[in-house]
Amino acid sequence: MRMHISRRLFFNSIYSGLILAIAATFHYTADDEVVGAFLFAGGVAAILVMGSPLFTGAVGDTVAMHRKGWLPFLAVMLAGNIAGCLLCALGIQALHDGPTFVEAARETWKMKTEQGIGSCFVSSIFCGVLLYTSWRVNLKAKVRPILSGLVVLICVMVLVLCKFDHCIADSFYLFLSGTYSWMGVLTLLIAIVGNAVGSAFPAWLFRTRREEKRGPGNRPAGAVQAGGNHS
Repeated sequence: MRMHISRRLFFNSIYSGLILAIAATFHYTADDEVVGAFLFAGGVAAILVMGSPLFTGAVGDTVAMHRKGWLPFLAVMLAGNIAGCLLCALGIQALHDGPTFVEAARETWKMKTEQGIGSCFVSSIFCGVLLYTSWRVNLKAKVRPILSGLVVLICVMVLVLCKFDHCIADSFYLFLSGTYSWMGVLTLLIAIVGNAVGSAFPAWLFRTRREEKRGPGNRPAGAVQAGGNHS
């Protein structure tokens, strides 16, 4: 089975990027770090509940399933998420208080680019693990809504308070700060790869465990190509 790529996927991904960028704005401008983390977690939770395409949530299962066309599918989703962040950054820059937001974003982005390549990679892997966990737990929300919501809230708040690198949020800080450099681009690329690795590894473990439970005789034909919701 081949991954379905459409204009709807791209535009829905733009919406997800826009929501995440707004949540990131609340986060880095909040006077209290815990409050900022909670507000950012609320934005991520809204995206998950609505089933909107978010690269850091979908990349794990998409890669682990090895379905045809998975790379273009993720590329379109990632491009849409980043485009949504760009639109949000342009909108904030046009506000009356835009310069204040821009200055705050510059401080955040400066910290990101000065942390070092190795630190950025490890940080983004941890972020990928937590985001995949949030996405996976959200699938159980209909069964255990309170527990699922609590786990999502904790996972996202932890990644924010620990300052782990989220590639979509990082792209927003880059656009809003306007401080473009080779190091900035490299930091963003490393965050993308790290998020993908961090999300794909637990997805692969889940898939392997499911296949072991089924056993070689009970595994349905075409199980590797079986798809799911890649919100």
